[in-house]
Amino acid sequence: MTDPEAHPAAPIPETTPAEAAPPAPPPKPAPTHSPRSALAVFTGLGFLCLAAGVFYLWSQVSQLEAIDPARIASLDSQTRDLRQRLANFDQRLAALEQRPAGTADLRPLESRLAAIEQRPAPAAPAPVIADLGPLEARLAAAERIARIQAATIALDAGLPLGAIANAPPPVARFATAAPPTLATLRARYPEVARLARAASQPATATTWNARLLQGLAGLFTIRHGNEVLIGAPASFVLAAAQERLDAGDLAGAVTALDALDPAAATAAASWKADAAALLAARAALAAMAHP
Repeated sequence: MTDPEAHPAAPIPETTPAEAAPPAPPPKPAPTHSPRSALAVFTGLGFLCLAAGVFYLWSQVSQLEAIDPARIASLDSQTRDLRQRLANFDQRLAALEQRPAGTADLRPLESRLAAIEQRPAPAAPAPVIADLGPLEARLAAAERIARIQAATIALDAGLPLGAIANAPPPVARFATAAPPTLATLRARYPEVARLARAASQPATATTWNARLLQGLAGLFTIRHGNEVLIGAPASFVLAAAQERLDAGDLAGAVTALDALDPAAATAAASWKADAAALLAARAALAAMAHP
């Protein structure tokens, strides 16, 4: 064993202040602003804002002065109207909010809708089309009757009757040709009677007494009943037809002319044919109107 005292410990070196680490520099103080400089900045900004506000108010006043007073009054009226409508709406909304909450029972309505949807579609087109047949027939009959009535009026006026479907020959002949009228037949009859009377005169007499009787026959007619004693044999027949014609009995006048002798009948044939055609057209139209 060794003795500690025999080996002394090594001496600890001493440090001097010059050899120690240098201390850290102190922090720099934060820059500070002066209260007077901040007040100046805010004061300048305030003046700028005030100037901008004054300019805006001046521009608005200028615009308001340029607006038409009538337009301002109209805008004011519209504003009041909108306020009133808004107040009414608020009242209705308040009333709805105060209404007690409840739920309506929609089950009956839903069941009825379901029943309607399940109902089979009606087969209506066929009956409707079938029922149109009688209606169309009635319309066609009414149109035909109106057409016949118009043709009757045209016949009395002496105008063409126009085309009529399935018209009989007495009517069809006057579709485009003007028919004779009772007035024209009356106006033509005196000349026809004169020609018929002249045709009914006996041949020229050879003796003086026969010539005397023939001259008297040209002046007047002497008859005994239906027999003509002096005058043309057709004079009585023509006179009877004239009486019927004056009474408006055209058919009676035509029937009377059937008794004319052949020579007189030939002279009156044209007039008689026109009168018979008018009578036939009248009868045919009457039969068409009442089938």
